[in-house]
Amino acid sequence: MGAGAAFFGVVFMFQSSHRQAQRASPVENQTAPLPDVVAFMNKEGFVVYDFCGQMRRESDYALFQADAAFARREGNLRAPRRFWLSEP
Repeated sequence: MGAGAAFFGVVFMFQSSHRQAQRASPVENQTAPLPDVVAFMNKEGFVVYDFCGQMRRESDYALFQADAAFARREGNLRAPRRFWLSEP
């Protein structure tokens, strides 16, 4: 059984820090850049489902951290659905 089978029906949350908060940060270099994570998850059969949160640097409002949810590409969360409740 491969990793893909173990992840069936699961939603993953990922927190990506885009900029270093402090040079002496204890978590420095412990997260992969978001494009690398998206590529890896895509290879495993998952796609970005939602961006759930973000933090911006106070000094210039640059994106500092983003939270993303990944869902199985062929999973129920991505099944075709009506957009508006009044649609046929």
